[in-house]
Amino acid sequence: MILGLAAKAEAIERLPKNTVPLTADEVRRLYADKTWQWSAGAGRFIAKDRRFIAYSEEGGKPTIAEGRWEVTDHGRLCMNAVWSTPQDKARNRTCFRLVRDRGTVYQRREPKGNWFVLRSFKPRPEDEAHKLVAQDTVSPNIERLKPGMK
Repeated sequence: MILGLAAKAEAIERLPKNTVPLTADEVRRLYADKTWQWSAGAGRFIAKDRRFIAYSEEGGKPTIAEGRWEVTDHGRLCMNAVWSTPQDKARNRTCFRLVRDRGTVYQRREPKGNWFVLRSFKPRPEDEAHKLVAQDTVSPNIERLKPGMK
């Protein structure tokens, strides 16, 4: 269900030839205790117990998620969460693949998402990594929205 992820990141036609998957530690360092800001919400990757929480108000429809996140040594980041709306709830697993080449990190939603630059070797304003921030903007929104959820 992960709403609004990388919606504005520019797709890349083709990855460089020599990309390698990020290690679990590299993925963890990118996301642990960070909030990924989306166009109408955000997801929070809590390091302790690898908790994942998120909220969205895309299209004026409130949604919250609570679950866990995991990483692998094959450059994979997955969020396993129960997403709740005022009408329903459903379990969802969303995964991303992360690879690097000469200091630039690329990411795509699996299985068939477009590749985009997460972090350039020399950081650029349009890098998606700028949307990964230390501030927890998710918890207050979960508390605000949770009473109306299924």
